[in-house]
Amino acid sequence: MQTEDDISASVVVPASALKHLNPEYANPSVKFVCNTESRLFQRPDEAIHRGYDQQTEKDLSEPDNFLSNFQPLTACDARELVEDSIGFATYTEPMQHLILDALKKGGPRYFVSSAHPRMVDGQPSKNPRYLQKRPDLVHPPRCLCGRNGNAFAATHFIGRHRFTRRSMWSCRAAGITRPDPTAHIRSLAVFNPVHYMELAELFMEFISSMTGKSPSTTGPVPKAR
Repeated sequence: MQTEDDISASVVVPASALKHLNPEYANPSVKFVCNTESRLFQRPDEAIHRGYDQQTEKDLSEPDNFLSNFQPLTACDARELVEDSIGFATYTEPMQHLILDALKKGGPRYFVSSAHPRMVDGQPSKNPRYLQKRPDLVHPPRCLCGRNGNAFAATHFIGRHRFTRRSMWSCRAAGITRPDPTAHIRSLAVFNPVHYMELAELFMEFISSMTGKSPSTTGPVPKAR
């Protein structure tokens, strides 16, 4: 269950200043991280295929959404979508209900479809975004079950080592690509979350050219040669 996206508050503490740490980790320092977001900034690229991204279709069918780069549709658009019975049937039920509601008397003046990004200069935008309510806040019992599962899994430490904190390696992309493809600037590894990476995982990122730079802000960058 995703609980964090872009914004977290963190503090690094010397391990020597703490008690009851997991004895399997011998790091000289540890970081405590807390999410500060109530919503996650999502880019649902695959939602353009009707029925594929079920979570996005469910989210967009609910009220109180914050959307960016989705085409505002009207009742006339809703009628065309419904009359295309084969295409309409490929939507999930939540999105179907949203479109049908737009046809009702007194329905919304505008609505959005997960499969219809905003048209810009005659072309669909490649950067649709929306703020998703954090799943752990929408479904607290699921998150609670996960946390309790972690606690039960760690019970073999309790009593012998009094291990009570959840520990994990922090793995993050190894570098940030140059912001301008024409600039002669090498990739940088300068951002805070870099701590440790298994060698195999590090090479997986290098091979696939994963980076910490978002193409939504400065455009795509060619893969490393």
